[in-house]
Order: sequence, then structure tokens, then C-alpha cells
Amino acid sequence: MQNKSIAALLAVSLLLLSGCSTTKDKWVNREYHKLTAHYNAYFNGMEAYEEAVANFEATQTYDFEKILPLYYWPNEAQATSLFAAMDRALEKSAKVIKGHSMVFGGKQKNDYVVKAYLLIARSRFYKHELIQSLEATSYIVDQFEGLDMATEEVFWAKLLAAQTHIRMGNGFSAEALLDDIYTKKLPKEQLIAAQKGYAYYHLSEGRMKEAQEWVELAAGTLKTKKKKYCSRTSTRSFTRNWAWGTRAQWLMSRCSTFTPTTTTSPSQHKSNAQKTSMYTWKI
Repeated sequence: MQNKSIAALLAVSLLLLSGCSTTKDKWVNREYHKLTAHYNAYFNGMEAYEEAVANFEATQTYDFEKILPLYYWPNEAQATSLFAAMDRALEKSAKVIKGHSMVFGGKQKNDYVVKAYLLIARSRFYKHELIQSLEATSYIVDQFEGLDMATEEVFWAKLLAAQTHIRMGNGFSAEALLDDIYTKKLPKEQLIAAQKGYAYYHLSEGRMKEAQEWVELAAGTLKTKKKKYCSRTSTRSFTRNWAWGTRAQWLMSRCSTFTPTTTTSPSQHKSNAQKTSMYTWKI
């Protein structure tokens, strides 16, 4: 609350100096619109989105007779319960774009506009509006790829597009997108997410061995962060601060000893804090 108050006071000060114009490419104007976009519409949109995702994830149940999915996303029927929150996220994102976009020389100068487009893509995804989600991710890549301030959002947009193609049964397009974003030079958070994406792709294609290899690779990448993430106690902190779509249950299970196995019984899995294998991992 204190941070928001300080930001609001700063925004008012900038407003008095700048006249609130989005047509002037001056530092004061840019900073004013970044602040107001962040702490008003974008903040409220993200709150609606994150709360809806957290509430949905709380409904997850485990069937230890089956291979557990790498992600927990709503199907078409389940998505209806998220419509109101996701529509609010879409509304707030549109407000950011309409009121705070600053394009000069063909380049967007407000990074929260780029973030708003990504929030649109994610909200569409959770509404199970997969075509519209792909359209949003495509727009992000077309308009913002190559901008330093948008590097992270372009990565997540491409990964989301790959995940969407997999859900739609278009593995060829998904693999091309994963190949495009994957490099060992990625920041660790993104590297783990990309490796997880490859595991999801191979699992969807029925290639269990390859999926297992990518899961193990992601686990190896995560090892250096194990202590940091095991110190967190909030499920929401896991999902908010690590990577979008990351399953908090998986991270919590990583705090226990890793014992790969494919023969453990369902009762043993439950009593052993879901010790992991390709068949029991929650990512």
C-alpha cells in the first residue's frame, strides 16, 4: 500500500510536469505512463488473473493410476469458471494499451503495454480461447521481437504459442517454436520453462523416453535453485515468482529427496511426498 501511495504521488508530480501526453517522447512522459499503467490497470488485471489461476489450481486432484500431467490447465468445460476473472484481466489490459501506449519511430516505449498484450494472450489461454491466444502471441512476436525491453515477454509469448499448438494437436508448429527459443544461454527461469516445454511436447507425442530425458534435464537445471524455492511457503509465491504455469506442488515435491522410480504404488507415492518420476512429476 505504501509503495502504491508513493507511486501515485510520483505519478501526480509527473502529470503536472508533463501534461499526460502520450505523443511526446520525453522521459517524464514515458515514466508517467509506465507508472500509471503499472499501478492501475495492469496491476488490477494481474491480480484478477493470478487469483483466478490460484483458485483453479487449488481444485487439482491426483489420480495415481495415471500419468500425471506436466501442467494443470482448464479444459473447455472448466474454463467457464474463470471467465469473469479473465474478462476483467482482458478489460484492464485493453485499458493499458489504449491509454498508455507510446510508439515513436515505430517502437513501443512503454514496457507495460507489451506486458498487457502478454496478459491478454494468457487470459485467452485460460478461457480456452486457443485461436485468440495464438493471435495475441503472434502479435507480440511480430511487433516487439528485437526490442530489448520486450525480450522476456517475447520468450513467454513463443512458449505459450508452443503450448497452445500442442493442446491443439499441432506438434510440428510447437516443435519449431521450442527450437526457436531454446538455448542454454537463457536465464535459468526461462531455461527450465523451455525444457519443461520440450517434455510436454514429447509427452503429447507419446515419446516417453524423450519426455523423461527433458524432465530430468529440467530437474538438473533447477537443482541450484532448490534451496531458494524450498524456503518459500506460499503456493502463490511459487506460481507468481518462478514462472507462469509452474506447478507449486512440483516445486514442493522437489524439496524432498528425488527418488526416480516407475514402480512405486499409489499409496507409496502419497506417503513419500510424491517422490518423482516421469509418471508422478508435477511441474
